[in-house]
Amino acid sequence: MILPLIISYLYRQRKEGPGAKLFFIKLQMVLASVVLGLLTGVDDFLYAHDVARLPISTSALIISTQLAFTAGFAFVLVKQKFTSFTINAIFLLTVGAVVLALHTSSDCPANESKRQYFAGFFMTLGASALYGFVLPAIELTYKKAKQTITYSLVMEMQMIMSFSATVFCTIGMLFHNDFEAIPIEASEFELGQSTYCIVLVLNAILWQFFFMGAVGVISLPPHCFLAKLMSLTDILISPHGAQLTNMFLMDRNSCVMEFFPKGWLKLAGVGQYVYHWMASWSGMRHRGAWRDPDGEICPYSEDDRRCMSLYKSGTIGYNETYFAE
Repeated sequence: MILPLIISYLYRQRKEGPGAKLFFIKLQMVLASVVLGLLTGVDDFLYAHDVARLPISTSALIISTQLAFTAGFAFVLVKQKFTSFTINAIFLLTVGAVVLALHTSSDCPANESKRQYFAGFFMTLGASALYGFVLPAIELTYKKAKQTITYSLVMEMQMIMSFSATVFCTIGMLFHNDFEAIPIEASEFELGQSTYCIVLVLNAILWQFFFMGAVGVISLPPHCFLAKLMSLTDILISPHGAQLTNMFLMDRNSCVMEFFPKGWLKLAGVGQYVYHWMASWSGMRHRGAWRDPDGEICPYSEDDRRCMSLYKSGTIGYNETYFAE
């Protein structure tokens, strides 16, 4: 997690200069991330014990209930409504997990007592319910945050969550003397000790990719919400860019205004008029464009196309008097 955050910071520093913020996260989000991380650590701990206690087929069947837990907690925490699409998705994914489990051979550990088996069963069910709670809780944290949710902020949250979960699991492993068991497992691993270490490292990296994707997707507004928002928009004012393609969701007779960076009129060609044409074809009114005359200073001549990348990455200013008129 540190490497992506460093890259993000260096990119912001190149654009904003020495005044670029190192971190965006505020205390409220830090505390929420710590709590979510500890819950994730508990979930990881339960799941690890599940793997040691249950056959993979039984484990897959129980873990598939996470979908239902996620939908239920999402309904309670973030008011996510049940629709026919939601119910259908839960049903199909759950059936898929069940079919996979039924075609998997049992690898139940030898000499396991019923008490250990049922302990694993309920730990797995608890892990499914807990993770089904964590995902909607992350979305609730985004909604309650008193700051703009950017992907840099999402990565900062994930770093704190991962650190908190790691601390919790490390303490648990110390109490259970699990670190002493790692060399024994490595020596007994059929593919060799070096492969065992590679599997552990890759497992940690891939799980980080998974969590980054999961918390990132949760941070994005649902597509249905965006479509509804655009359909209710009467006046759209936006910088020139691909996001303006969503204007086709707006009603006829809506109004559109574009912001253009400095130098765009000379360097961008006919492509800069595409959203004007789209608005006209859709029955909307393209009420003109604001072209920033005071943007970034290019070290080359204004007609040099190398200036385009500089202008494109820069900020776009605006004139309040112009818009008031």
